[in-house]
Amino acid sequence: METSNIGLGLKGIAEAKSGNTPLGLRILTKTANSNQLPEVKAWYGYCLAREKNKFVRGISLCNEARQEDPGNSDICLALGRIYLLAGLRASAVKVLKYGLSLEKNREISELLKCVGIRKTPVLRFLNRNNKVNIALGSLFARMDLR
Repeated sequence: METSNIGLGLKGIAEAKSGNTPLGLRILTKTANSNQLPEVKAWYGYCLAREKNKFVRGISLCNEARQEDPGNSDICLALGRIYLLAGLRASAVKVLKYGLSLEKNREISELLKCVGIRKTPVLRFLNRNNKVNIALGSLFARMDLR
């Protein structure tokens, strides 16, 4: 891949992440026929899903990118966003949590907070609203154990 295409791809990714997917799609379409970086392929898929409602194609591109670069949490972020757009919340949460297990990614953490994911109760045999679970969860969170 040429260095100009790499720069163009990175600019397209930045636009897509910032929410300007129409511009991101235009930029990433220019790099679509060249040998793409896996991350560029994933964000191109996200832009297709967001702007053209091509969810199947977007998911397919993200899965190809994950096969090419399985340790990249940013690809999981793009795939998770597509799943959310398609209304597949459970799949989105699963892939976002997987991406978070690969590396700490602030954008994934923020998206999971927006989606409303709660951690499992500390003591699973007690109700989530039990005062003991609440106190232990708070204590463990302060100690960075959860």
